[in-house]
Order: sequence, then structure tokens, then C-alpha cells
Amino acid sequence: MPYAVVFSGGGALGSWEVGCYEKLLAHHDGKLPVCVTGASAGALNAAAICAGMSVVQIQGLWTKLKNADVYIPCVTVKAVGWALTRCAVSGSLKPLIDYLASKGSVLDTRPLEKSLGAIFNGYEAAFLGSPIWFAISLTNLTTKAKEMFYKTPPGTALPARLQQTTLPKEQPPEWKPVTSYVILRQALMGTTALPLLFPSFQNYFDGGVLLNQPISPAIQIMDTILDPDSNAEAPLDIFVLIPDPESLGETKALPSIATTVLTTWLSASLLSQITTVKWRNKIRSQSGQGPIRLCVVRPSADFTVGLLDFGKDVPRLIAQGASDCSARLGRFDPGNENTWY
Repeated sequence: MPYAVVFSGGGALGSWEVGCYEKLLAHHDGKLPVCVTGASAGALNAAAICAGMSVVQIQGLWTKLKNADVYIPCVTVKAVGWALTRCAVSGSLKPLIDYLASKGSVLDTRPLEKSLGAIFNGYEAAFLGSPIWFAISLTNLTTKAKEMFYKTPPGTALPARLQQTTLPKEQPPEWKPVTSYVILRQALMGTTALPLLFPSFQNYFDGGVLLNQPISPAIQIMDTILDPDSNAEAPLDIFVLIPDPESLGETKALPSIATTVLTTWLSASLLSQITTVKWRNKIRSQSGQGPIRLCVVRPSADFTVGLLDFGKDVPRLIAQGASDCSARLGRFDPGNENTWY
């Protein structure tokens, strides 16, 4: 049965998703997904899969990735303290505001751009030639709209209906093709650029802000792949991986202070999308179409690793992801809607 995987954003916890993906592959007897979508760190996993990397290679990618390979601090505690002192003396917040404005963001992600070059060096042909559908979400700063950067299997055009929305009164995202490694790198930089924490990249910032789980695009792509006109009764199996812990551990270092901000959008759009899927399933049932079987996989326990702790406890995170996904698949019954979502 064809299936899709949605990789949510989650910073360093993207390695947890790799453990989940390993179990999904085993669950499908090693058969690759026909579609992968992602946002932020999840977009990196989606791109690696589409580039033909094995699970072992993707695990190695996360193991080698360290904080210094992703970001360097722009703001220091000492400088902030000095600015606050000046604020106290002047009786105004202007010194602090001016200091933060001069930096633009808490962290600088220029190291990530270099790391992406090393990660995907030599994989351009494999990525563009992959039979897997690929889409990652970004947010355009100038238009404040969602955009989907996509790649179709060779010789396959993007159907017009993919540019239509699946949600009532929702503005459909603009679909833009990834035709080279340069565009892929730019899209990956854009989808990981969280405002204030990371600088924007060429007028793009984190797709996770508006669509951290690109479920709707995955549904549209799966509908296209299965061709509802000729295979209307076929179900759409979509697995959504969300590294959404309830707490993030202690916050001692400057880079980890902002991690609490990230949890507010990790699953912000999830509930509305699940509600929409349930609504759509009622309509699909009435029209004789197969259901959208959405299986959401989340961690069973809180993480001790922060969202910006790259390279820390990666083997354990991968093992936890594999365990969490295995347990979730054990509870997932394709024939029982009560076990979905």
C-alpha cells in the first residue's frame, strides 16, 4: 500500500524522526514512501530520503551534526547585561532594543549553509531523479503566505489541482519547483529560519510558523498519485512524525533559552488539520472515496535534549523514535478509525 510520511520541525529532535522512519520502513517491508513532506528540521530528513540516503546514512548525518555546524551565537549574555545596565541608568529600554535590532537574530545560521553543502554534495542527480514526491513548507516574509517547494518524479508535471486548497477559506500555498541543488539548499535554509531566533533567508523564514506539519500537501499529492478518478476507493495512508515533548529540560545556555518559543508552534496547526481530515473523511465516505488514514506518531516521554542541542544523545533519540513508532504502529488499525489520528 503506498504511503506518505510527514516530517515536522523539531530542531535537534529531527534525529528522533529518523528512528520513527526506520520502523515505518520495516512496517512496509522496506518499501519506500511515495511522498515525503517536511518543515524546518523535518525538511532535512525529507530531502535526505529523496536523495536516496539510507537510514544508516541519515543516522550518521545527525550524529555528526553539531551545534557549531548549525549556528553560532549573535547575542551574548554579557552584552545583554551591559545593555540592561544602560537601560537602568537611562530609564529607557532603547539601549536593549538598539542592541537586539543591530543583531537581527539571536543566532547566526551561516554554518548551516556550509553544512548543507557538505551533506548533499554529490546527491543532486539522485535527488532530482528520485521517484519520490517531495515538498517542504516555507513562509514568505514579503507576502506572509505559505509556499511549497516541491519535486515530482522525473517526467511528472505538477497537477493543477495541487495548487488548490483542501481547507475551507484557506489561501492555497504557492508551489515552486526544486530544479537544482542550489534551489534545494536555499529552500532548506529558508524553512529552518525561525524569526528572531534565526535570521530570515532571502525573504523566507520557517515554514513551521504557519505549517509545521505539511499534512494538507501530502494529502493532495497522495490523491494525485492514486488518481481518485480511477481508484476512488483507495485509502490514503499518511504517517505524521511530531517530536513534541511536554518539557525541554533545563535552560542554562543562551541558545537554549529560545527553545521554549519553538514548542508553541511545533503542533500549532495539527489539531485544525486533524479536524479538517475528519471532516473530509465524512465527505469522502459519502462520495465513495477511500478514507485518509492519518497516523500521528509522538514521543511517549519527555526529551532530556533541547531543540538546539545538535549531536547530543543522537543514538538514544533514534532508539526512542524507533520504540515510540513501533508502539504506535501496534495500536494503529487501518480498519478502525478510532485508532487513527
